[in-house]
Amino acid sequence: MEKICAKILTFIFLSGIAIQGCSLPNPTYIKKDVSTITTLKVVRYISPDIRRYSLGEGVAIFAGSAIILDPLIAILVYSIYHDVKKVPTDQGVPDYGKLVMDKFVQRVKNEIPNWPVMNVEEKPIWEDLKDPANFILEIKADSLEIKDSMGLRFTTIAILKDKEDNIIWEKGYKYSSEQFHHNVNYEQLKKDDFKLLKEEMIFAAEATVTDFIEHYKNPQPGTEK
Repeated sequence: MEKICAKILTFIFLSGIAIQGCSLPNPTYIKKDVSTITTLKVVRYISPDIRRYSLGEGVAIFAGSAIILDPLIAILVYSIYHDVKKVPTDQGVPDYGKLVMDKFVQRVKNEIPNWPVMNVEEKPIWEDLKDPANFILEIKADSLEIKDSMGLRFTTIAILKDKEDNIIWEKGYKYSSEQFHHNVNYEQLKKDDFKLLKEEMIFAAEATVTDFIEHYKNPQPGTEK
């Protein structure tokens, strides 16, 4: 019994970490004047799979646990268990990282004065890129989730680095359908070859880019320019 409890508690601890996720970067704003940058290389990381989270088999886990374990433990197990499935990639669902990058490139030159000329790398990267010849803007789709009763929860990070690989600006943004009162569930999103999901992803990308641009244009208190 002690071994079973230990395993369950370990599962709860690890799952809790996974569900909590990483904190979004909102560091001290230390941007350099972009007018001093002649060219900027823009890259994106490979986007993770979009994953659908539902209760699924959690009901069975709960029932089984209630029989062999303390009911309190069973409730904890049930509360953190998710049935996770990847969203199909053969239905024309866009690459979210590329979607954000393209919209940023399209909008930033018109919305931030003196923004440098951008050289956009179309092929995604796997790991940190160091280039002593260029300033680099990295776009990273960090977490892409669909929860049955909550809709999209997409997390994206933008990082601007100088030629010495120092971070001079960084911003993370977590898009949530609930935040914009888009009450959608997975069954709605997947209809007609994921038509609504594609529309929601475009909206999420626009909201993400808006947040990045507004954060860059408006330095936070007590920071350097």
